[in-house]
Amino acid sequence: MGEARAHQSDQLELTLTTAPSNSSCAVTHNSPALVFSAGAWPGNFYHDFNENFIPLFITVDRFFPDHDFVIGIFNCSGWWLRHYIDLLSSYTRHQIINLDEEKAVHCFPSAIIGLISHGASIVDPTLQRGHHPKTLHDFRSFIAATYSKSHAPLRNETNVDYSPPLPPPLLPWRLEGRPRLVLLNRKGPRTILNIDKVYQAALEVGFDTVVYEPSRETSLREDFRLIDSSHALIAVHGAGLTNMLFLQKGSVLMQVAPKESDWLGSLFYGKMAVRLGLEYMVYDLGEDESLLGMDKATKERLAREGGNLENWVSITKRILKSAIKNLMASSFTSTYSSATMPGARITSKRKQTKTLTICLAPLLCFFALDIILTLIFGSFETNPTRTLDFETEEESSPWESPEPTWSITCDRSHFEYDLCYINRPSVLHPTTATLSAVDPTNSTPPLVETIRPYPRKWQHNAMETVREVTLTTAPLQSPCAITHTSPGLIFSAGGFTSNVFHDFNEGFIPLFITVDSFFKDRDVILAIVNCSDWWVDKYSELITRFTRHPIINLDKETATHCFPTAIVGLMSHGPMTVDPTLQRGAHPKTVLDFHTILTTTYGQGYTLPPQNRPKLVIIGRSTHRVILNQDKVLEAAKNVGFDVVVFEPTQGTPMREVFRVLHSSHVMIGVHGAGLTNELFLRPGAVFMQIVPIRNSWLGDICYGKLALRLGLEYIVYDVAIEESSLANELPKDLLDPNDQGGMLMNDWSNWEIYMNQNVTLNLARFGRYLERAYEKAKISMQKESSHADH
Repeated sequence: MGEARAHQSDQLELTLTTAPSNSSCAVTHNSPALVFSAGAWPGNFYHDFNENFIPLFITVDRFFPDHDFVIGIFNCSGWWLRHYIDLLSSYTRHQIINLDEEKAVHCFPSAIIGLISHGASIVDPTLQRGHHPKTLHDFRSFIAATYSKSHAPLRNETNVDYSPPLPPPLLPWRLEGRPRLVLLNRKGPRTILNIDKVYQAALEVGFDTVVYEPSRETSLREDFRLIDSSHALIAVHGAGLTNMLFLQKGSVLMQVAPKESDWLGSLFYGKMAVRLGLEYMVYDLGEDESLLGMDKATKERLAREGGNLENWVSITKRILKSAIKNLMASSFTSTYSSATMPGARITSKRKQTKTLTICLAPLLCFFALDIILTLIFGSFETNPTRTLDFETEEESSPWESPEPTWSITCDRSHFEYDLCYINRPSVLHPTTATLSAVDPTNSTPPLVETIRPYPRKWQHNAMETVREVTLTTAPLQSPCAITHTSPGLIFSAGGFTSNVFHDFNEGFIPLFITVDSFFKDRDVILAIVNCSDWWVDKYSELITRFTRHPIINLDKETATHCFPTAIVGLMSHGPMTVDPTLQRGAHPKTVLDFHTILTTTYGQGYTLPPQNRPKLVIIGRSTHRVILNQDKVLEAAKNVGFDVVVFEPTQGTPMREVFRVLHSSHVMIGVHGAGLTNELFLRPGAVFMQIVPIRNSWLGDICYGKLALRLGLEYIVYDVAIEESSLANELPKDLLDPNDQGGMLMNDWSNWEIYMNQNVTLNLARFGRYLERAYEKAKISMQKESSHADH
């Protein structure tokens, strides 16, 4: 491999070049280098882990499993390196180079620049192809191995002015037999003003409680010791919640989510909590429990009095009792009987602080303190998404709401979807899309919840066309016309349905996840709003894979239906994803299981035809993102050795035909667009090449690239050069910078249409090399299939 050289630069950008260096090697290494930046937000606990240590874990596991490599870091302050030196040293056997301080030229046999990320706070096993794919649990074990060690002199650093912290104070006496709760408080915005009242409430329900306010000088080793030895953690939404990485599996995490930011809490911390096997709760305050919207005098009074939030304290007690019940039911064992930490405010039963943290009201416009309890769902091992299991593979505790009198509960904490439950007999009136449950408390006024049951709630123009469903405890005057003994699942086939990507991304993949989570024997009745005749006709065979009963088209039905229980909405794990780390059943599913359903549905009775040459399918497009020289591309593919088919399916193309064209192919090529969803029908080992127009790479990766890896495809990306785009003569070059993928949207969302409507004219000489690479991979795949057939 080529020789890589690194030296300090004042620039944020690192340059790689084949030009000869004018400097000779001052330090020569026998091990390869991994060079990366400490990031744009070093010192923010969340970003330090999300953009550094989790991606570093993924990258090292992929390329350097023996840890024989040298770390070089730029944008790296001395404080940051000192703070994380123990963790950094666990990744490598060699000294760490601070490239901001280093002056000598270093030479390496090879080098990798950058880190691999699987997304927000995730280690995704479905994006790894090794024999032992890792998860976030493995990263947590890696952290535990680092900070559970007895402290040793730090030696794996260069250019580090390391001064050990002062000896930390001892943690207050641990109350034997009580679960420990850490109340993680903040200074400045998003502060819990009445932290002392919350502390007292926690004591009264049975917790050994610690109020913890870590600072920049708090040792991570002692931070870990406290959190690892605790059973529950409560914190307002913010970087401090990243401390959940130190909790042991089965612990309780309660996120205090600011108003209008449930989606943010779910994206950054909710899914991480589930992946870590924590019992996750979300709490949201009422209007009188937040400074947002209050007049100046009220804000000042609450600041002086430490808050007047009796309602929250009352609700918190009920939540904490539920948490204790869960904790005491588990066989959780703490690693440490005591913990220490420097520079932190700690409160115990023996010492209760009178300090009051003032909330800076002007800074709360975006992140206001507005905390809501949504749900505590399930037992430790059976229910990751805080939802009621109707069918489970293993025995579990019955679902119990913190407010057990509620007939209706809605989980609105997710970025992609809302989910509502009626856990008692209910009546569905199709013409009004109203689901009425019998309320044993005869609450006045009746409970009413509304939901648009389509898992793309973040995009308003999609949700506007989705029919709203009402759930209420108000009695319905109409009697049951049809009584079912099976539960109901109500969802929408509206939104962006009719675009094949959205048919699967917001339709059948979420339906697969939801049915697998709640109705493993498919004993569920699907009741669908926004249910078009063409959709039912096109996907009728696939729909029957999710239920044993006829579906109910609520747009046409007039009779009332009665169910013993019902769920409204579909669960989504993200774009084109079935995430096993968000499932806690005995047999978590992946997108390969969904692929199997497709093959079973549309491949029944189909036999692959004999083929001597690899078959290549070009997914054609007739409007925007068209390959303008497609005929020449077709000829070039034939010259490489392919049998070539141009395929442009329409809404009326039968799904069995789509399946057979793609499933019999060895290579699929297409410009970024909905047609690439047909990669779902390719066989594992097939080649998928995505032609990505200018500034579409990020979208191509989210929608189709990661899916290709999860399906076990050989994935190739062809990034369109500026001169290959129809925009080359329409826009200045600074608006075509391929390295600025998100800039076009961040500056002006109207740019979306510009970049999505470009066409491409492929450079045949350049594209030919990609075709040859695809041909080689296709031949290898054919040989493997032939070898398996012979055996």
